[in-house]
Amino acid sequence: MDFTDYPGETTLKTDLTATVDKLKRWFAYFSGGKVNLDVTYQTTWVHSDKKADYFDDQASYKNLDWWSAANKIGQSYVDLAPEGYDFNKIGGLFVYHPKAQRTIHTDLVDINLAAQTKQGNHVIDVHAAPAVLLERGQEYASWVAHEMMHHVGIAGHAPGEGFPFNIMTDQNGWSQALSAWDQFLLGWLPSNQVYCVDKARISDQTVEISPMEREDNGTKTIIVPIGPHQALVVDSHRAGTWTAGANAGAHAYSGFYGVTVYRIDTTKANDRSNESNSGSSTQNGTNDTPQTDDGNNTHWSKFAYYMPVDGGASNPQYDWGNYSPGQKVAYKYTGVVGDSFTSDGVKFTFLKTGDQDTIKISLQK
Repeated sequence: MDFTDYPGETTLKTDLTATVDKLKRWFAYFSGGKVNLDVTYQTTWVHSDKKADYFDDQASYKNLDWWSAANKIGQSYVDLAPEGYDFNKIGGLFVYHPKAQRTIHTDLVDINLAAQTKQGNHVIDVHAAPAVLLERGQEYASWVAHEMMHHVGIAGHAPGEGFPFNIMTDQNGWSQALSAWDQFLLGWLPSNQVYCVDKARISDQTVEISPMEREDNGTKTIIVPIGPHQALVVDSHRAGTWTAGANAGAHAYSGFYGVTVYRIDTTKANDRSNESNSGSSTQNGTNDTPQTDDGNNTHWSKFAYYMPVDGGASNPQYDWGNYSPGQKVAYKYTGVVGDSFTSDGVKFTFLKTGDQDTIKISLQK
């Protein structure tokens, strides 16, 4: 949809078709072929007779709370949906804006809007990205994939909110991959791509894992259950099919590779109360001490936290981007050859790299 002060570009058909094609490829790969998207979209602009700020909560709805304003904006978008949009069959509406648009700052995630549609009353989700997405050069497909994954039940925003290694913690990050844990939860990761060993059976095993960003059939993760509801998960990362382009969000230094380890606790909720506070948008903290839930609500409760490299990171501090504290401290949780991670009596040592990354699993001595 375009606006009187931001007319749409003539490249809409090319841009939107490429976006939809990428979304379909993303879901097909990360679901292991279990999900095929059915996307209704048009290749001509829907014209609003309003200026863009009509759809901004602060500009047009200053005296309303956020949700009330969001519902009004969401309904306005629904009102402008073309005749061919059958809301008997549509559960989510994503609004695409002109690339020059810099006025709408509302990050519209209007969940369960009780909308009035041309087919009657329907409960739907309405999404429209803020101008900051365009300012960052972010890929629209990544943003849509992130929001759609919430709809299929993935909590997201952990481990490491703002970290660039998982599309659910940063849809503007370097990696557009879904974490191995999220894939595992959904039944999207085949059992032959998961190396799972109970803590009681650890005996200095060495395991090769393949980067999450690469499309292949290799072992993608190591999972070590450490309790009835807890586990340690190891993922590998490097450039591949599912890393963002040079102008789309965070970037790694040339030749980057790395391993991350995160601790899962399925009894934890996913408190997002302070994620947007300035300087504290990562639950792992902006210093060397990871932020954890101590049971007294001193810190946020998250279902997962990254483990820092033992003794401090040995790889250089590199710039993943300058808008997210998570990206600035990600190197402290990224292991290279020779590094190790220790948690809950289990030690993971990064032995060597090549086409795969080799990890030794041992008990802490």
